[in-house]
Amino acid sequence: MSQISSGIRSMLTLSPVFDLMQNFAGAKRGREIFCHDYLRARSDSVVLDIGCGTAAILDSLPEGVEYYGFDLSPAYIATATRKYGDRGHFICRDVNDVSDDDLPFCDLAIASGLLHHLDDQEAGHLLSGIHRRLNTGGRLVTLDGCFLPGQSWIAGSLLRADRGQNVRNLEGYVGLAEPFFSVVTAHIREDMNRIPYTLAILECTK
Repeated sequence: MSQISSGIRSMLTLSPVFDLMQNFAGAKRGREIFCHDYLRARSDSVVLDIGCGTAAILDSLPEGVEYYGFDLSPAYIATATRKYGDRGHFICRDVNDVSDDDLPFCDLAIASGLLHHLDDQEAGHLLSGIHRRLNTGGRLVTLDGCFLPGQSWIAGSLLRADRGQNVRNLEGYVGLAEPFFSVVTAHIREDMNRIPYTLAILECTK
């Protein structure tokens, strides 16, 4: 996984700091838009969330979903388990070490803020594995910061300062998914955060 976790960025490894920064950026509203417009989970859906962080997305998912959250951070998983232990299954694991047997068969897979932490080979390994565990007609939905011509200089500066070292343009993200999914629909959103920021969202259907 290609990311910088030294210096001031090391503070984000602390789950309270991570959640505080997310909330400052307006992540709660962004999660609600993401869930309503793109995830569209049903109450009977089996949901796999790779890179779940502290699993705050559960606040915006319908009651009844069978939720599996994976993250490499013990601190994030501990927070998720403490807050949402009665609503999900939480596993601390690096995505590069996840095998098919670790993942449930699912209707919906989420990779939010993850692909820009992975190089092309790591992303391909992950996307291939998710594809194998999706039920027929199931979807993977991804969300990542994205470079865009003419975007706000603030957005561009924040993206260049990201812990993830593989922030791509929209075509770069689409190119990762197309070898594995028959339908890839791409969206650009610049209105989901309180601060200027560009997001690429992919809906990938099996």
